[in-house]
Amino acid sequence: MVEMFVKHVLSIGGNHPGLYRNIAGYYGTVEQQGRLSLHLHMLLWLKGVLSPQEIRNKIMDPTSNFQRKIVEYLKSVHIGEFMTGSMQDIKDQLDENQGSKSYKNPTQTLPDPPLPMCTQKECKVDPKTGALNIKKGEAWINTFTPIVAYLFRCNSDTTSLMSGTAIIAVTGNVSDYVTKPGLKTHVLFDAVRSIFQRNTEILAGLLKVKEKARKLVTQTVTSPLCNKELFF
Repeated sequence: MVEMFVKHVLSIGGNHPGLYRNIAGYYGTVEQQGRLSLHLHMLLWLKGVLSPQEIRNKIMDPTSNFQRKIVEYLKSVHIGEFMTGSMQDIKDQLDENQGSKSYKNPTQTLPDPPLPMCTQKECKVDPKTGALNIKKGEAWINTFTPIVAYLFRCNSDTTSLMSGTAIIAVTGNVSDYVTKPGLKTHVLFDAVRSIFQRNTEILAGLLKVKEKARKLVTQTVTSPLCNKELFF
């Protein structure tokens, strides 16, 4: 899935612009947090992008249309709200739909075509610092790319790094995954022992040996002891 995302959505090595336009480079790591699913952290470097200070200077220039263009770009690649109503509207509609016999879980069906992209250009610019505050209609939703959510049917988070501080923080955050050491052998065996001690009813139960093994292995690999190096 990651390879397809890199090739077809980002178009790295492809012959057409990607979802976020032309990519100069990327770095990504896969994380597992004990929820039996993997997720990706990725940094993208766009071709021809100015430095944060150069971007600030152009935003502060009253004679330049750079501010309008960069806002249009940012709003085209990530939003911070639902596309079909408020969070309460979505919850009410979901509760109503789930009560219907014809309801189908969207994660188990093919998606309908997405709605047209919103054409509103609302944005707030700090005249003193040049900081861009993109419209965000839902306080509890991170900014995300609708097309990515539509294609992969999963949670996603897309953030534009517009300052040197943010770039340093996120780069350190993502690259930290490659430096995390593995567990020591005695810690790993202690985690396995604790799982067996807490699940004596499974070991002594009537389940088939294969099912017992599956349950114990699942609990072992999702144990906080086995995954503690993934939290930071």
